[in-house]
Amino acid sequence: MARHAFCASCARVHRSIPFQQPPCRCLVTPVCCSSVSSQRRQPSLVLDSYFPIRLLIEIRMSKSWLRTAVVWLGAWRRLFPLLIGLLLVARATGATSRCSRNSINIGRIIEALLADYDVHMLPDADGANVTIELHVQGVSGISEITADFELDVMYSEIWHDSRLGFKHLNVCATNITLKSDFRDKIWTPDTCIINSKDSSIHSSPSENTFVILYENGLVWANYRLKVKAPCKMDLQMFPFDSQQCSLVFESYSFNSDEVRLVWHDTPVTMMEKVELPDFRLIGWNTDHKRLQYPNGVWDRADVQFTFARRYGFYLFQSYFPTSLTVISSWVGFFFDVRSVSARITLGVSSLLALTFQFGNVLRHLPRVSYIKCLDVWMITCVIFIFLTLVELAVVCQLNRWERERQIGSKVLGHWLNTIRKTRSANTRSNGLVSAMGSDSGGSRAANVLRKRLGHNLIGHSGIKNVPNPIATSPVSASPVIDKTVAIQSPAGDTPRTPAPDPLSNPIVARFCQALINKKRPEQADGASTTAETQLLSPTPTTPSNDDAVTSPASGSGGGVTELDVLLPQRMDRLPTLNRRKLTRRRFARLRDWLRGVWERDWSLSSVQVDRISMLMFPIAFGVFNLCYWCIYYIKMDRPV
Repeated sequence: MARHAFCASCARVHRSIPFQQPPCRCLVTPVCCSSVSSQRRQPSLVLDSYFPIRLLIEIRMSKSWLRTAVVWLGAWRRLFPLLIGLLLVARATGATSRCSRNSINIGRIIEALLADYDVHMLPDADGANVTIELHVQGVSGISEITADFELDVMYSEIWHDSRLGFKHLNVCATNITLKSDFRDKIWTPDTCIINSKDSSIHSSPSENTFVILYENGLVWANYRLKVKAPCKMDLQMFPFDSQQCSLVFESYSFNSDEVRLVWHDTPVTMMEKVELPDFRLIGWNTDHKRLQYPNGVWDRADVQFTFARRYGFYLFQSYFPTSLTVISSWVGFFFDVRSVSARITLGVSSLLALTFQFGNVLRHLPRVSYIKCLDVWMITCVIFIFLTLVELAVVCQLNRWERERQIGSKVLGHWLNTIRKTRSANTRSNGLVSAMGSDSGGSRAANVLRKRLGHNLIGHSGIKNVPNPIATSPVSASPVIDKTVAIQSPAGDTPRTPAPDPLSNPIVARFCQALINKKRPEQADGASTTAETQLLSPTPTTPSNDDAVTSPASGSGGGVTELDVLLPQRMDRLPTLNRRKLTRRRFARLRDWLRGVWERDWSLSSVQVDRISMLMFPIAFGVFNLCYWCIYYIKMDRPV
């Protein structure tokens, strides 16, 4: 019974499965039956070791396809967790065994690559194209004295060498990083900074270089360098200048047929913003050149950095103090003229202060032979202060002359007063007699001139058949231009009736005035020249019969004279004479004006010179500032 009861549980499990043998001969042990029944009640991921055997027995003993399908589904429900577990285990095993540097035998790879490697051979028969790039870490400083700059860069060069490809070695890595000693075992383009004054590879603590090999044969070499390179210092616009500093890369061993340098798509990269006390980096540009040497043509790649000077320091330390120094030197204009010592002290102190400021700036600059922008400012300020001292000297000299004139005028006045007092009586009498004598002498000279002029014009001019209205009347002492003169008797009696002046005739007066002013026209024939000579000659001449032209209609009371014949010929040329006369008058007026300016009394007092200086010096300094800043702002080739 006990066995049958125990087997009853197995019979319940396999109730639907008809056994060919009695249930007592069931291959399933009681333990197995109990475990199977518990698994059916609560599925578990843990499987017993008899499950595959039981599954095969059940499939073999099944009589229908439906029952077989039900058996397979039950089997897959138990196999699915097993498959998931196997996948997870395989994944974990693959993660722990992935490709790493330690899993690669780099020494064997290098030995395989360098087995038949020749360092002296080019990577390609046509030469190598070397791509270069820069990563600028920072700029240490720029020196105007030595004309150079220092910077720290990471320099990279990339080229292709098919002999170093390791793809055929079935290595799990696509690239391997090697130490710097590997660079000595392979071919390198031998690039260098050809214009550097000093360069070195950083060693902190080991050498900062590496080489990376790619599976396709690409080689990437990187160096961390400290470089000192030259700058083209042009200080004409100092302190508003911008300086150009350059690095020039070139292959030292191979010409352009063997090595060609090419800039990367991003040739220069700034790892941080460049900030210097005196300069700021405003840009850079790259270029590629080819330079002819005696033994061939070399490729050259250069990069040029542009630095703009920070001029704020010079505005506050040079321009503003010097401007105040120049303005303070003008305070002496408001001092009294007698305060000479104070004005000299102020001017000399200003000049010394400006010289000290100028020397302090020049101490940090190279000794160049051309004029800098700051030099123009400093020299002009020195000139302004020097002119204040010159103005002081002029004022002192004028003040001394004024005092001498004052003292001299007092002494001279006292001496003249003494002479006037001692000779007052004789001076009055002699002055009256001399005045009367001079008046009579002047009248006598005027009478002689009048007589001579009238005699030449009328009595000796060859005029025929013309009655002389003043032949029997004496000539007065009035000027020549007067039309009537008052004739006075020698004894001082009542004046006679005024006689007509010989110049009352307008034609004669015009002709005589032209002769007196030396405005004679050009002579066309000898007869006219003779007539004018006779008019101007003081000696009387006897007219010839050929010179007289008599009109057939004239009677005893009238006739045609030589003057009537000559005047119409001269009147044709009056427009030319008028133009010449107008031009000469203009030149005469200009000459008189210049003579008046020259002879004018331009004497100034010391006070007037100071007042003029109070206005002229500030105005001149303001005009200089305006021109200075406008001109150099236009010439400035950098951003403000």
